[in-house]
Amino acid sequence: MELLTVDEVAQKLKLSKSMVYLLCQQGKLPAVRFGKSVRIPAQALETWLQAQIRPA
Repeated sequence: MELLTVDEVAQKLKLSKSMVYLLCQQGKLPAVRFGKSVRIPAQALETWLQAQIRPA
């Protein structure tokens, strides 16, 4: 399982790191905590992104 850092996710989504942390804290973006470190599973990110797509 590939785990991404908050910085990597922020770069991929073109968001700030604080926004990624906020999404994780709110439970909107799946995340795993290891002490103070936050990691986002790559597959969970892909699934979450697909769920965010809304028809025009």
